[in-house]
Amino acid sequence: MNSITVICPNSRRCVVKVTPSTQLRKILEEACLKQGFDISTHQLKHQNHTLDLALPLRLTGLPNNATVEMVQSAGVGNGIPGQIHIALQLPDGSRFMGQFPNKANLLDVLHEFSQKSAQNLIKCADGQVPCCAYINTEYRGEAELKLTTLEKMGITGGRCLIRYFAVRMSEDEMSKLENRLAEEYERAKKLEKVYETRKVENERRLQLENEREEIFERELKMKREAEAARILERNQEANRNLENAVHTTVLSSTGRTQNATEHVADSEWLPQASSRLTQLQSLLNQVNTSLTTNTVDFPAEQLIGEDGRIHLSDLQTAARTENDHRSNSVCNSITPSSEVSYLAVEKCNRMPVIIRKDLESDKSVKDVTEKQDDIDDQFFELTVNDVRSIRQDLRAEAGIQEQRALLPKTYIAEKNKRLKEESYKHTVVRFNCADKTIIQAQFISREPVSRLFEFVTENLKNSVIKFDLCLANQKISSTTLKNLIEIGVAPKSSLYIRFYSQENTFAAHFVRDKFCEVSMLEADELSRKWYVLSQRLSVNGIYQPYVPKVTNAEDVRPNGKRQSESLGNDAGPSKLKQRPSGNLPKWFKKP
Repeated sequence: MNSITVICPNSRRCVVKVTPSTQLRKILEEACLKQGFDISTHQLKHQNHTLDLALPLRLTGLPNNATVEMVQSAGVGNGIPGQIHIALQLPDGSRFMGQFPNKANLLDVLHEFSQKSAQNLIKCADGQVPCCAYINTEYRGEAELKLTTLEKMGITGGRCLIRYFAVRMSEDEMSKLENRLAEEYERAKKLEKVYETRKVENERRLQLENEREEIFERELKMKREAEAARILERNQEANRNLENAVHTTVLSSTGRTQNATEHVADSEWLPQASSRLTQLQSLLNQVNTSLTTNTVDFPAEQLIGEDGRIHLSDLQTAARTENDHRSNSVCNSITPSSEVSYLAVEKCNRMPVIIRKDLESDKSVKDVTEKQDDIDDQFFELTVNDVRSIRQDLRAEAGIQEQRALLPKTYIAEKNKRLKEESYKHTVVRFNCADKTIIQAQFISREPVSRLFEFVTENLKNSVIKFDLCLANQKISSTTLKNLIEIGVAPKSSLYIRFYSQENTFAAHFVRDKFCEVSMLEADELSRKWYVLSQRLSVNGIYQPYVPKVTNAEDVRPNGKRQSESLGNDAGPSKLKQRPSGNLPKWFKKP
């Protein structure tokens, strides 16, 4: 005999002995009774597929000794029994329709249909007994019909067809049926006792889990509060240490100035050395404090130069600036400053236009696509020049990686963000509708993402309708914590509008009078003027990512020349660059 393993919600495995004709409803019922779960609120799943409880095992497609999962039913209601539409087919082929709750038994169903059919379906003549068949399963006799409910048959909703006919049963068959019903009744009573015990255990386990979750959340909250207080205290202590170090540096420099008037000739180098050591000690204290607290609490952006080095001459100025900044805003580490700055950005004139479909531009696009399709296959073959270009790019990339400074990723990301903000002042966004209508609008790059949704909502006929904005296949969320640069929309992007309605056309949702219709060339001219205005306002019109490099002082040469050439032209080439030409192959030698 095969068996089915049921994984219950309490992570226990329940093994149920089955036959090919065993109904899945009985498997679920036995597993629920053994583990203390409610049958009406659970269902069986196999490989994330919900199983039909009315089917026998041979019709489900499950393999031998399969493993199924018992999960919470998605259709759990408020305890109201579901209504089922039953069609009863009589032996003469006639059918009667009726609506019954899932708790009704087959005997009540036959009694209800007896009134509609004008014949007694329960009391049969010639010693016959009523019989109902559903999916190759027969239920005979009044006793079995009374004990069998629609829910036990696996019928929980929808419509179903039940065939009715009268059968003749011998005394031996009647006795076997009575014995089987008695055995099932005794077995159900035993399982009900186990069910009550398991149910109490499940309730205790659930209560214990809830109590532990509450304790864990309370401890986590207290831990976060203590950690925040500890970080604030360490930041204050670091500020005090920094102020003391700067004050000590100022006092030591003043004392050295007074002593320098008496010992100018003998101790000319001592003030410089002492000042440098003091600044180094102050910087070391800041770094140690940062590593101990696992936070970056020193002004790294002001201290680190373009060459990846920290200049001690800027330490005092950066420390004073950082101290003033922290004294003005104590909660900068808790409240994000990006939210305030993005909301403070003023709105610009959107200049909303609709791009008219131009036949000439469509023809030019088709011509370009046809030319691209006619490209010869030799164009994609790798040539010698391509290999040289790839080698040159790899060497340049290797040089960058060798000279890359060890800086935090957050600092580099913030640096690139500021460079983008300086380069991308203005942004042009084109909204594509489902009917290929294109809407063009202008934005400030530092505006929050929510301004995109506000622009669409302001031009809708019904501002309550829901919609999504998508960049390629990525859905954009309406937030004030990010700007157009951070989500990759700046300086130019095409977004797709998807409405939660059957009509996704421009005319069905937008107000036509708020837009001017222009051609593609005119729209490009508007965007170009917007970019030109942006480049005049920005410092750098072209964005170049920040790549931190460490420049070695020994390798720096004036005007890019080698040290041997800067000292004298007669010194000859550097020994590091000389290579024995005799050992090189012929193809590697220069002509």
